[in-house]
This record gives sequence, C-alpha cells and structure tokens, in this order.
Amino acid sequence: MADSLLTPDLEVDLEFLERQEIGLGTSMPNGFQASCVLTETERGSVAICAIVVDGDPIRPGEWRRVSLVLEPPESAARLREARRFFLRIGHLLVAKATVVSDA
Repeated sequence: MADSLLTPDLEVDLEFLERQEIGLGTSMPNGFQASCVLTETERGSVAICAIVVDGDPIRPGEWRRVSLVLEPPESAARLREARRFFLRIGHLLVAKATVVSDA
C-alpha cells in the first residue's frame, strides 16, 4: 500500500463508531487501516483501506469527510457502486462510510 499512499481512491463521509471494546485508544489517526466490508455481518473484505485524516484524529462518535487509499485500488468501483459500506478490524465494526466522490 505504500506506493499508493499519495493517491487517494475515494472520498467518503466517515462515522467512527463508539465502541468501548475495540481497544483502539480514543481516536482514528491519519493512516489508520481497516478492512472495507459491504454489510455489517460480512466476513470477507472488499479492500483494505488507509484513512487520510486532515487535522486532528477522529474521535468515537464523530464523523468527518476523509479520503481513502484502497488496496487493491480497483476495489473503488465496487465500493462506489455500493455507496455505503463499513470498516472492520477483525470481527468488530469500527466505522460507517458513505461515498461522496472519487478522491
């Protein structure tokens, strides 16, 4: 994913869910990585993403417009078509995303 860090693939409105059991600390910093899944119960991921956060990290319960760098980059088409998807770490949902545009 290092080669594609300079080229975001999607822009999304991202809501960082309030989940005490996640154990991620108190924020979602720039470069945070997660799996992108299409449904809350889906186990297989469409892509791995790195979140490009401008400014302060996102805190639980907050939403922000951010860019995503996807691996593989071709997965942007599938996520764009779905329009809404979720970010997961392991079996835990950590965020909801709504596609705004190509980055």
